[in-house]
Amino acid sequence: MYYPDWIPDHGTVTRGQYRRYPYARATLPDGTTRDGKVTAWTSNRVYFRWTNNTGTDVQQLWMDAEHVTRIKRAEADVQDPYDDVDWYLGQGW
Repeated sequence: MYYPDWIPDHGTVTRGQYRRYPYARATLPDGTTRDGKVTAWTSNRVYFRWTNNTGTDVQQLWMDAEHVTRIKRAEADVQDPYDDVDWYLGQGW
């Protein structure tokens, strides 16, 4: 199932460390598969965040964990450059 908002029945929420959210692949309500990040989770639900094809529109949705699989950063079709420390530091920051 998919949920537009967190519900107290979901249980205690754990949040990932800022800019260190795990990458995941999820099946969305329309049946498509997208790569993104899990920003929060409970024992059986995750808060999945992804962008549209152009990377300009961020979407977020609570969903049952069975719809989500954790993947490595290198496997994701969209990667956040700011969680790659070598890239970030190489820009002269």
